[in-house]
Amino acid sequence: MSSIIELLNIDDYNKEDLIADLRVSSKIEPYPSTAINSCYKEVFGTKTEYSGMAVIGFEDEKIIQQLLDKIEFFLIFLQIEKLSVVISGLGYSSKDGYYGAGEDFTSSFITRYQNSQHLFLLKLEDNQCILEIYHNANKIEQFTESMPNDVWKKVGIHKKFSESYLFRITHETTQNLLQFEVAISKIYPEDYKLQDKKLRAWRAMFKAYRCSNITPAFFI
Repeated sequence: MSSIIELLNIDDYNKEDLIADLRVSSKIEPYPSTAINSCYKEVFGTKTEYSGMAVIGFEDEKIIQQLLDKIEFFLIFLQIEKLSVVISGLGYSSKDGYYGAGEDFTSSFITRYQNSQHLFLLKLEDNQCILEIYHNANKIEQFTESMPNDVWKKVGIHKKFSESYLFRITHETTQNLLQFEVAISKIYPEDYKLQDKKLRAWRAMFKAYRCSNITPAFFI
């Protein structure tokens, strides 16, 4: 991730079309603070160090809420040995062998396969487990089975792991999220699509009441 900060000289705060005059951009920097200080030094000749996060408003709760407002899901990054597993979608079910995961659950990682790096993408759709293998953005193989652990056996690598473990379905973080979603979904109509934004609101409410380590009653 890189940071670029741009300073604008605003002649009239009441007229958006007058944002002009001075336009200075920093070089591409690895951190917001570095980009901020580089820009300020060029414009004002100062060596004062500023907090990039504070200057761009990332310490302002109202700004944070605005930035998060339309984000429906946050990627979940989980490690397993040298593999970095990314969960990019959550869905739940009560189907045996699915460990609470269901429709829309998506998980992926990159690992060596057939002498080169490949992307492995697991999707749970229509009560089926679909495993897609990509190389350079091209899908080269697809396997489909009814159970998560069956489809992984067709790949022939990382044999010591089951698919449910490898794609982090059974990870504590994933299980907590799935259980929480199951519990909250029971409040809404059966066909209601519960989005991550709504779940965050519920979690914020529980946090405000100082609740922690929440476990739905039917999982106890």
